[in-house]
Amino acid sequence: MNVKDILCNALEPLGYEIFRRDTIATEIEYPDNLIFYYLADTETVRSYNNRPAIIRWLFYVAFYSYDAELVEKERERIAQTLKKAGFLPKGKGGDAMGEDAGQTGWIMEFYYWEDKLNGKQ
Repeated sequence: MNVKDILCNALEPLGYEIFRRDTIATEIEYPDNLIFYYLADTETVRSYNNRPAIIRWLFYVAFYSYDAELVEKERERIAQTLKKAGFLPKGKGGDAMGEDAGQTGWIMEFYYWEDKLNGKQ
């Protein structure tokens, strides 16, 4: 299982549709409440025998809704869910502008360390 799958599998039980940020299209009608993720960066943190041993992944995860109270409630639930799946939050996140008028959001950065040497993800 790759790291993107780990992220999506952790978020699925929350009950919202999950979209990769680069899949946004104007012709698609998105649900009122949704999660976007974006792989911002990967970095080899440690190498062994000229091969990556530990890779750090950086994801942006955002929750959008037309209900500002729901955004406040779900941001902590998303953070806790991803922590349980092995992701490390970078801070508390911040406000994210919605794509439509009246839509609000929250975005946060999460790190994930993939240990290729020991087969741990």
